[in-house]
Amino acid sequence: DGTIEASIFSSAFQRVIDKSDALRTIFLERNGEPFQRIIDELRFDTELIDISESSSPDETAELLLKQRAQTQFVLDERMFDSALFQLDSDRYIWFINQHHLICDAWSCAVLHQRLAEYYQLALANRLEEAAQPPQFQDYRIAENIGRKNPEGIQATQYWAEKFTHQRNELELYGHRTDPATTETSRISCEIGRERSAKLRELAGKAPLKSISQDLSLFYLFCTLLFAYIHRVSGQDDLVIGSPSHSRSKPSDKQTLGLFIELFPLQLSINPGDTFRTLIDAVIPEVNQLLRYALPGASSEVPVNCYSVVLNYLNVQFGDFYGMPSRASWIHPGHGDWGHALRLQ
Repeated sequence: DGTIEASIFSSAFQRVIDKSDALRTIFLERNGEPFQRIIDELRFDTELIDISESSSPDETAELLLKQRAQTQFVLDERMFDSALFQLDSDRYIWFINQHHLICDAWSCAVLHQRLAEYYQLALANRLEEAAQPPQFQDYRIAENIGRKNPEGIQATQYWAEKFTHQRNELELYGHRTDPATTETSRISCEIGRERSAKLRELAGKAPLKSISQDLSLFYLFCTLLFAYIHRVSGQDDLVIGSPSHSRSKPSDKQTLGLFIELFPLQLSINPGDTFRTLIDAVIPEVNQLLRYALPGASSEVPVNCYSVVLNYLNVQFGDFYGMPSRASWIHPGHGDWGHALRLQ
């Protein structure tokens, strides 16, 4: 909520592009093999779409956003799309769509923060003062070095030895989960304040209580998901995937790009297990994942060892130049191939 200078907004976003190798990354093909290239210059004008005269700007915006989110990227030209929708004199929606090859949820929050900083500089005619942020290629170099040190070698060996077999075909409610398409549907479930408070209260008690509330809640949601999958599939040996943010250094936390890597969690459920015994089994499994989920180590994990993913997001989007803002994720109608269920 607030007034946005559209031309200055576009200039600020262009400067973000200029200073981000991730946003200037494209993908090409040579002899049937894909490869990436960072182009030196990528010009983009963020379009202003004024729908303030519409009889129902909010409904019009919802329709246009869904349509635009389904537009496919031309990977050898650009991996993002951006537009500014004006609903009223002081109400705007910034539409930003990025291919997952160049971003993750944390990166989206960094992008929002950086654009706000550059917008403020642009308003004061000081955009040239924008500092050079850390680049994704610097992380890639550090990742390659880290994979060769003793800790990195130990991590890759751990995952190579842990999963040497393909997953069993998972059936949910009696139906096979191997999808023949990437088309998906999203079902949103509002937990509510009261239930959220009770979950946090439970996460603050032994044995779930840990070094952070987020980790405690992750233990809890992992246990709930394993119990649910066991109940609706009837299977005892279960594997779910979970992302690791891989941003261990302060500079990583300020870098645009795709850092997350998916790692598996494995659990065997016995006939006499209770929810408490499941918690006791989940906690050390999660702790092992956190220990060995080092950058690059996921290359040793078979891509088809799980079809269910738990993606625990705790990303904060602040105000934009002092104006209240909130983020909404638009479902484009497609998901990752091979993922039958994704809890987010």
